[in-house]
Amino acid sequence: DKDVLDTVETMIGGRDLAWHDGAITLNGERITPRAIAPEFARPVVIATDQDRASVRATIKKLKSSGVNVIYLNAPPPALLALADEEGMLVVESARRGLAAGDEETELIALMRRDRSHPSILGWLGPSPAQGAFAALRKLDPTRFLLVRTPAGVKLYPPHADESQAQQPPPGLLPP
Repeated sequence: DKDVLDTVETMIGGRDLAWHDGAITLNGERITPRAIAPEFARPVVIATDQDRASVRATIKKLKSSGVNVIYLNAPPPALLALADEEGMLVVESARRGLAAGDEETELIALMRRDRSHPSILGWLGPSPAQGAFAALRKLDPTRFLLVRTPAGVKLYPPHADESQAQQPPPGLLPP
């Protein structure tokens, strides 16, 4: 019996991601990743229907060329919504150029904001500070976690703990 002052509707979705015999599976089917990490001259802004149509066309063009995973740095929510709608998988990370501690803080904020998007395949971040791995896993245990180390990128499958690092499958890391 109270007045409603504000409402927010959020579309969510789910996918079952797993690691089986050295391969990524999506809803039980093995996928062969083909990833890119596009460089944008300026931040992606989706403010109009024309912007939305342009970004949707770009995603469709990437998919038609065989790309099925795109690496994005702190994408706007509207971009993730389009990736959800078009079936493009996303590996999300913090913005480039942040100090390591700030990068981890931003990644945690992004995980909280975006973990309901079915397009999210995984999260990419620096080697977490001591004790932070468990916090990252607690925020989203259902996705892949990719960690940059001096020796290269380590892949942690969904629900894996810190001792279960894997080599990323061919095609998951962008050229």
